[in-house]
Amino acid sequence: MDVNLEPYVGKEFKSEQAAREFYNAYARYMGFSIRKGAIYRSARQQAVTSRIFVCSKEGFRPESSDVNEKGNIKRRMAITRVGCKAQLWVKRQPSGMWVVKQFQREHNHELTPMKVHILRSHKNIFRNLKEYVETLKGAGVDASQIQRLLLEEARGMGNLGARDNNAESDDKRKIKELSAELRRERRRSATYREQLQMVLKHMEDHAHHLSKQIEDIVNNMKEVEHQGS
Repeated sequence: MDVNLEPYVGKEFKSEQAAREFYNAYARYMGFSIRKGAIYRSARQQAVTSRIFVCSKEGFRPESSDVNEKGNIKRRMAITRVGCKAQLWVKRQPSGMWVVKQFQREHNHELTPMKVHILRSHKNIFRNLKEYVETLKGAGVDASQIQRLLLEEARGMGNLGARDNNAESDDKRKIKELSAELRRERRRSATYREQLQMVLKHMEDHAHHLSKQIEDIVNNMKEVEHQGS
């Protein structure tokens, strides 16, 4: 789909957060994740003057021993950083606007738009949906194209198990947890309902017994009065 969300040198944003949201939307469309990189501050007031947003695969993780302190072999962590140079560098202007100072497009790894929902900066995919749609609209993407993009993402989420059994999104995990909790609540509710019905039945029987006693007392009083008259 021909959608142009690519940043460019000179592009302006109202705030650092707006720049981050735009770059994250671009990353979501392209199929990679971002994180905050270097930050620069003024020497006197320590105010933020510029910020770099980088691909989540930027840099390298330090090497560590395969054996822990107890001498057991540690589970190998997945390689998540491969020295990617892709980044967006924005700088604050005297006017208060933020402008793109540098944009590095190229990645040294495969992009995965169909798995974007399992990438870190997009895991809250439903919460960030509004800002994503607004960014697409701002880039001139029409409603039908936006619907197609979201449909493709939904298909990717649906194919998660078939494509990668080891990668489960937080959304699916939360759904499972909520479903399990709902089942527990239903079982608890059923138990409470049974207990409540037993109590009500007991109260009903007791009320009927009291009513019978009162009725007997009233009848006895009537008989006494009748005999006295």
